[in-house]
Amino acid sequence: MLTDKKISEISEKALKMCIMGNLNTSKSDKVSPHFFIDRYKPTITKLSFMLTSIRTSLGSFWEVIAEEFAKENGYEVFKQNTFQESKLLGKAETEMNKFIDERLHKKVRPISDFCTKLDRIYEQRKANPKTKKWVGGAGADLYFKKDGKIWIFDVKTVQINAGGGNKFDRQLINWLVHQKHQVGNTMEAKDITVGYIFPYNSKAGGDETSHEEWMSDQGHKAKPMTNAEIYAGNKFWEMITENPKALRMIFEGIESVLKDNIVKKHLDEAMKEENWTKEQHVSFSVSVTKDFVKYLFDVDFDRMEKNIAYWSHVNGSKKCTFQKSINSICNTKRGGGTGLDRYLRAFDKCPKCKEKISMVA
Repeated sequence: MLTDKKISEISEKALKMCIMGNLNTSKSDKVSPHFFIDRYKPTITKLSFMLTSIRTSLGSFWEVIAEEFAKENGYEVFKQNTFQESKLLGKAETEMNKFIDERLHKKVRPISDFCTKLDRIYEQRKANPKTKKWVGGAGADLYFKKDGKIWIFDVKTVQINAGGGNKFDRQLINWLVHQKHQVGNTMEAKDITVGYIFPYNSKAGGDETSHEEWMSDQGHKAKPMTNAEIYAGNKFWEMITENPKALRMIFEGIESVLKDNIVKKHLDEAMKEENWTKEQHVSFSVSVTKDFVKYLFDVDFDRMEKNIAYWSHVNGSKKCTFQKSINSICNTKRGGGTGLDRYLRAFDKCPKCKEKISMVA
């Protein structure tokens, strides 16, 4: 079980990395003109762009904390492209399509009924590891293993489009069948959990943590998916952390970021209703980078000479000053990882004294 403090700390770190990373790389000076907004109120062009940019970057926030919580609670967490599709047995594919059609047009049967049939189809089949990449974004966001069981989830926005449930239902049944094909008779299908995460309750004026309120407000649009496959509000967060207050602690971490002086300073500047010159934008990016580098590595900005950035850190008892491009010092590490490790940076050694630079954050 994850403690309240651990959940809040992980959420705070993930959100701070997400926002500062976005502001550090944002290109609001490249925003395209808009035929209406620019005529109505041209001063909000930058603001509109910055809001959209931050909103987009926050899309990965829920995936990051889900992976980090899972790792902290003993799950084996895999990168997104680990779970792939297979070439199914003809009988399995036929039964899958039949079950999907029944759920859509006839009686909504529980997936547990289909699991029994899958086990019969594969009772003589060994594990088959041959896979290929999913086509057209059909893969899943989260893939976990623990105690001989598998969890496969996709994280969605909190409001579902009318009819969206049809597509979601087909996809999660596909995940189940493809995973069963890969494990064969080494695992029962009931030990493979598939579902969609709607990370908080979107009902206006409602309890943000309530799965039940989300179901009453949005559940009809999620059909033929059932309650068993839908993880809204606190349902997923409680499951993965074993803490009934998990989502409330996530929100506490979010509130902590909004109270952080550095984050608030840069957000307030970015959200001013005014357009910037290219020079103003460069100045803002440099300011964010200085604070971000201090937060990431406890490395100080020293000076700028002829467009060359100089930084300093302490090596033993001595101060070491080195050159590093202000545009590359915060670059993420190729290959990345899962959870907070997605935010690992490529910069890990002083180019002058060769001392290892660890990420303080």
